[in-house]
Amino acid sequence: MYTHYFGLKERPFSLAPDPHYLFMSARHQEALAHLLYGTGEDGGFVALTGEVGTGKTTLCHCLLEQLPEDVDMALVLNPRMNALELLKSLCDELRISYPTDSHSLKVLVDALNSHLLSAHAKGRRTVVMIDEAQNLSFEVLEQIRLLTNLETTRTKLLHIILVGQPELNQLLEQENLRQLNQRITARYYLEPLSLSETSAYIRHRISVSGGGHASLFTTSSIRAIYGYSKGIPRIINNICDRALLGAYSRGHQRVNTGVVRKAAEEVLPQSRRRTRYLRPALLLSTTIALSLLIGVVAGGFLQWPQSSAHIETSAADTGKIVEKKEHQPHNQEQPATTQEPEKRSKAEMQAATAPETDARAEEHNANFAELITNPDHTLKATFGDLFSQWQLPDAAVVKHDCTGAEESGLRCLALHGTWQQMVDFNRPAILEFDLAGNTKRYTTLVAVNGDHVTLQFGGKRYQVPREQVAPFWHGNYMVLWKPPEPNVTYLAPGMRSPWVEWVREQLTPAGEPMQSGAGARYYDARLKQRVTAFQRARRLLPDGVVGPRTFIHLNNKAGTAGVPRLDSTTD
Repeated sequence: MYTHYFGLKERPFSLAPDPHYLFMSARHQEALAHLLYGTGEDGGFVALTGEVGTGKTTLCHCLLEQLPEDVDMALVLNPRMNALELLKSLCDELRISYPTDSHSLKVLVDALNSHLLSAHAKGRRTVVMIDEAQNLSFEVLEQIRLLTNLETTRTKLLHIILVGQPELNQLLEQENLRQLNQRITARYYLEPLSLSETSAYIRHRISVSGGGHASLFTTSSIRAIYGYSKGIPRIINNICDRALLGAYSRGHQRVNTGVVRKAAEEVLPQSRRRTRYLRPALLLSTTIALSLLIGVVAGGFLQWPQSSAHIETSAADTGKIVEKKEHQPHNQEQPATTQEPEKRSKAEMQAATAPETDARAEEHNANFAELITNPDHTLKATFGDLFSQWQLPDAAVVKHDCTGAEESGLRCLALHGTWQQMVDFNRPAILEFDLAGNTKRYTTLVAVNGDHVTLQFGGKRYQVPREQVAPFWHGNYMVLWKPPEPNVTYLAPGMRSPWVEWVREQLTPAGEPMQSGAGARYYDARLKQRVTAFQRARRLLPDGVVGPRTFIHLNNKAGTAGVPRLDSTTD
């Protein structure tokens, strides 16, 4: 009804789980990486949980659209069944023949096992994904545990992904399910959107529906939507859809706070209609801290191959998914390693070394648009250029994807953000470009020098004005980073590790005595305050957790050796 009035091709806030509308916030990227990890060789058993309406089912559909070619998926959408019905459903999904009149679990398990062995021999992986898994009965969960016993001497034959509401975690923590719970190799809790992500989410859906970058909602109305919805996408959709209808009926060109309030009254139960606006001072600080978070990723990196299973925001860590949102305390000690911080002055930081360029750089100064259309500039080829910056072996030795990076001790970090955010990381980056016809091309950014950038294509470097790059780049990029240890990819309050002491060392003000002894390795409230302050100063999410982004900035501060940079300076 209102679509033509606002110049839209379709309703932007439909509740259908259309992956085309999926907004990839940092949290959704991490969740999708968990799901992709579950389809990988080491995936094993993955659990994804989140509140109602946070986008779990949409992520499942998104996963189905980008399954690796060597993966067979059995999707269970209605888990209210018994063990026999579950096995029959799996056989039906995987097109496994079995006696339809059989009521024997053994017959079905034998048929499934035979199929899995055959698929494994052909180099294929089989994944079972169960949505709404909080509704599974104990009987079915026990059968799922038994299915995880289908294996060869070296690998699991069946990978399992459970997706459900928070009640799923409570279910798995029951004493009689402890054997199943212990087999889960990766867990992730999908949190609601932040205020800035809510704003980006609304803009994204309007843009996808044909509205371009039209601002159909005022800033204050978006704050009100966030207050009513608490950042839950399904509620955001309900309010926004009704608000657009209300603005249309009133002849308004934009949705204001009053229209949002009326929409919330119509679509929300009375218990959820009360909302609070952030105080101006708090809103300002929150906006500054969060406005540079990961924004819209409508396709882009979602189409990357199986390497996405190891994307670190995200990413897999040989049997683990890291930077989890649960942040449960760990007491795992890691081998102590020392890193000498490299101190640099402000002047040194600003004195960027002129980037090395190919002899043909000038030839391409005015032809970037022609250069980027070359079909050879694929993601795989660009990984080779990025790997060369880290001095990794060529494709004959290392796979040119995120799996190859992980095998070399690195991790991929796929992001969406501003140019300044990317430059702040001070790392070579794969840039994704959008061309006509939904065509994607890639290049490696290896240096930034004023208004010019140095790009690497197929081992050759070209220096071009940034203004020629800007029209094709919409914020998608990927960097590599090196965790301090393979299994130390995030640090959170309550954890104990030598790397906590290293973080403390980096953030202890000059002249202040450094805490020593066992207490220095414990992530306490005081260290969290310092980490949060450090994150705010570098325009990161101030959550007090040292994840990939914070590790990168800490490494810059410490002057960690062996890390390629966009310039020759450190933070």
